[in-house]
Amino acid sequence: MAATHRPVIGITTWQRPSAEYPYEPAVATLASEYVDAVIDAGGLPLLMSEYPSDQCAQLVALLDGLILSGGGDVDPAAYGAANAGLSSGIDETRDAFETGLLGVALDANLPTLGICRGQQIINVALGGTLVQDVKHLDAHSADPPSLNDRHDVAIAAGSWLAGVYGATAAVNSLHHQAIGVVADSLLPVATAADGVVEAVEHKDRPLCAVQWHPEKMRTDGGDTLFAAWVATLA
Repeated sequence: MAATHRPVIGITTWQRPSAEYPYEPAVATLASEYVDAVIDAGGLPLLMSEYPSDQCAQLVALLDGLILSGGGDVDPAAYGAANAGLSSGIDETRDAFETGLLGVALDANLPTLGICRGQQIINVALGGTLVQDVKHLDAHSADPPSLNDRHDVAIAAGSWLAGVYGATAAVNSLHHQAIGVVADSLLPVATAADGVVEAVEHKDRPLCAVQWHPEKMRTDGGDTLFAAWVATLA
């Protein structure tokens, strides 16, 4: 019996030093929850490191969908701001790779899902800005954040995300930065009570991005999001 075809989904990774392997300058990392969530939703994950920008078109040609994953902060210089001492884990090479990858994906009409940092780099790449710290806001004040913490977000009627969750969703908060000015080509489709933009969708491309981590709340709405998104790739 022939194997069922699964849509190939590229997922970006995070270059980090490793204390376990100190002889390696860096390792390309990704939380296993992303892989498990994509596989269980019917996709075939393809992990991608920081390729040169001239290889983005070839990469996108291999994919049925793209996930821009979480990670360190976007370089504030990318949105015309100084680092106020609040941005860390900056990787300019990753910023450049994901910006180039996103541009090619949008041109190819490739379905794209951004998660946490993924939403932030999408907004910056399309001309928006970020708030460098949101821990002073009510729904995002836990320090350190907990996987068990949840806060409600209001979801815009008629959005793709509303078709997944309905009018509201309880989400986690594992981020300290968020969207400031929303890029012109994006629509805010989910908002926390403290005003943080929790999700955006592109006005005319198959792109959705969320500020929370659905891969870390798989039995609490996360699997529903992955399944619904992978279903759009069939």
